[in-house]
Amino acid sequence: MIDREELTRKISNLVRKIKEDKRFFGVTIATVIILILVGVGSITGNFISKSSDIENELSLTNLELETCQNNLEECNNTITNLSGQISALEENLSRITENLNNYKSEKKVCEASLDNCTKTKNSLSAELNTSKYKLKEKTKDYRELSQHYDKLSEDYEKIGENFAENKCCPFYRDDYTHYTITEDNNVICCYESGGLYICGFGPDTEEFSEDKVNKLIC
Repeated sequence: MIDREELTRKISNLVRKIKEDKRFFGVTIATVIILILVGVGSITGNFISKSSDIENELSLTNLELETCQNNLEECNNTITNLSGQISALEENLSRITENLNNYKSEKKVCEASLDNCTKTKNSLSAELNTSKYKLKEKTKDYRELSQHYDKLSEDYEKIGENFAENKCCPFYRDDYTHYTITEDNNVICCYESGGLYICGFGPDTEEFSEDKVNKLIC
């Protein structure tokens, strides 16, 4: 296919040859006309070809534009969905953060309570240890006092028994075979009558059950 510059160059060369040799004028004119027709056809074909290419490129561009618009719409939908998910996640994060702060506050309160309880426990443990030591000492003292009391009781009973023997044995033959010691430490001679024990002499007598009297050893 001959372009415009080459066609112009050929026409110029042809004109120059016509001027040099007029004998070929007629032939040359015919040749020029043919060349012009060929050139115009080439230019027209080239133009049509370029126009078709442009239309194809335009169609492809429109198709690509439509594809991009569809992709853009999908991207916008995706962005909208993601924005909604992000908003929900932000709400969850805010709620979780609030709960976490509440838990931290409760934890501090519990830690403070635990610290107080630990101090109270330590104090009570110390008091318990002190009380155990005191109880041990008191138990020791009680045992000693109990032993001393038992000894005093034995001595008291022995004294009472000796005093009763001295006081009541002279009346043993009169059925005064028992004695009792009252709360005011008074020794009274007793005799049995109908399952009860009559203690005392004359009008000053009292009745006692068997568990309240002791047998005389005369």
